[in-house]
Formats: sequence, C-alpha cells, structure tokens
Amino acid sequence: MVMLLNIIERSVKFNFPIEIAILDGYVSEDKDHEIQCSLSYAPISPQEWKKYLSNLTLTTDSGDKKYTVKEISASKITNRYSLVVNPFGEFYPEIDIEKKVIFSIIEDYIFNGGIFVCADGFPLFYAWDVTEGKSIPIAEEKILIPETIKVELDKLSGQIRNLIIEQYKHVLLFSGSLFWKVFGAVTTSDTPVHSGPCLVEVYQKNEDLQRFRNLTSTKNGDKVKEFRAITEKSKNCIPLLRARRPEADFGEVYPIAAVPYGDGYLLTCGMKIEDENEKQKTLLSVDRFIEWLQKR
Repeated sequence: MVMLLNIIERSVKFNFPIEIAILDGYVSEDKDHEIQCSLSYAPISPQEWKKYLSNLTLTTDSGDKKYTVKEISASKITNRYSLVVNPFGEFYPEIDIEKKVIFSIIEDYIFNGGIFVCADGFPLFYAWDVTEGKSIPIAEEKILIPETIKVELDKLSGQIRNLIIEQYKHVLLFSGSLFWKVFGAVTTSDTPVHSGPCLVEVYQKNEDLQRFRNLTSTKNGDKVKEFRAITEKSKNCIPLLRARRPEADFGEVYPIAAVPYGDGYLLTCGMKIEDENEKQKTLLSVDRFIEWLQKR
C-alpha cells in the first residue's frame, strides 16, 4: 500500500506544469537578520535558472508551460516541489553548522522523492553560515600535514640534529564530506599530474542518448572543464554526460550525473561552469532529466 501511494504521489508531482523551486541564498524569510549566500558562488544565477525554466513549453504550438518556478529560502524546501535547484555551486545556505539543520532538510527531501540539483563543482562541500556571513567546509575527516619545519644543525658537524614542526596545515579528506559519506559518491581530485579544472571531451553511450537525448554537441561545443565529477566508483549513479580521466585511475567520469538516494536523486554537475557551453549543458540536463522521470 505504501509503495502504491508513493507511485500515485510521484505521478501527480510529475504532471505538467511541474513545480520547481530555486534557492535564493537565505534560510528563512527573515532576510533582515541573515546574510545571503554570495551570488558570486552562483555560476548560473537564480534569475537565469528561473528565466530558462519558466520559458520552456510542452510544444512550440501550444505555449503551455512545462514548469512553474519560484525562488524560496532553504527552510521552505518541501516535497511539494518536484525539483529544487541549489545554484550556489559547492555552497549551500545553513543556519546551524554543527547540527546541519538545512542539510537534514535537503537529505529528507531527496530521500522522500525529490530531485536536488547542485551545479558547479563539489556538491555540499561548503556550508554558508547565514548568521556569520562566511563559508565553512563541511568534512568530518581531516589530517595534519607539516607546513613549517625548523631545521637544527649540529654546530660541529653541520649535520641535521633535529627537525621541529612549528606549524601544521589541516587538510580535509573528501571521504569525510557529506557527498561521499551520505550519498556514497566518489569524485575526482587533484593529482600530481593535474590540479583544478580539467578540459575534457564529453560523450554519451546509447543508453544515455535513449534516456536524455543528445547533450554533447550543443552549439557551443563538446568540451567542458571537468571539476570534481563523479567517478565510476560511485554506486548506482546515472550518467548524463561522460568523459575520461585516465590519470590516477579515475577512468570514466561523469561531469553530469544523478545519484539515487531513497526515492529521489541528487543531480550533480561536476564542472567548472564558466562559459555558455557549460551553462547550456547544465540547464538542458535538468529539463531532460525531468522529462525522463516523467516518462517513467
């Protein structure tokens, strides 16, 4: 009975026009007492998302809207929305860094059938503290690496007598991030060969084309700047776009992919979104993913 009710609820949610929400960078409606998540972290602004999705129609002739779109604060995330866009890249707005109140809302939303979109880089790696107005990395595992080392020499022999570590640097481990620990996703990382975004040529297999149609050869090209894309070590992910990163045994990686979690999905764009090519692929992938779910 519960499964039947879930199927009915999902079918209702995915009747056009489908309700979509875009996070505005605040946690509550009391914006006078919060500092908005910096729009500089949004490679595609909330307004750009809203304009693109609001203008999509079922057919060119009918003019019927595919989506109704509104901007909301993070505390208003509910499963009345079929999809929620977090436009702030690797950041999400948070009211309590220790308790992770907003992350718990996001996690519940996805688990109960929602689609949560993170565009640009490593999903949910930083929390934006709306009270303090600063970003804080959220990773529960870290190591200490010597950063400043003092060398003491023997005055007579000139040989090293002692090494004193004066300062350590905290390095966060990806394995302790929310994306890895909660959603079971594994991403690319910096290597001795390459650090930062990596220009790759994207492709799709037949199964991807059948699900999402062509997302590679948009008018702006078929190369993207991969950055923290999901790797093939991730469990049960659904690729929309693929590429290859042979160094460090990354193998096949997925610059755009969906990670199933409970009854919902975390749709992630592991790219550095800087030009129209990456923007176009990101925006289009959201529409195509909804279409795929709606047909199912």
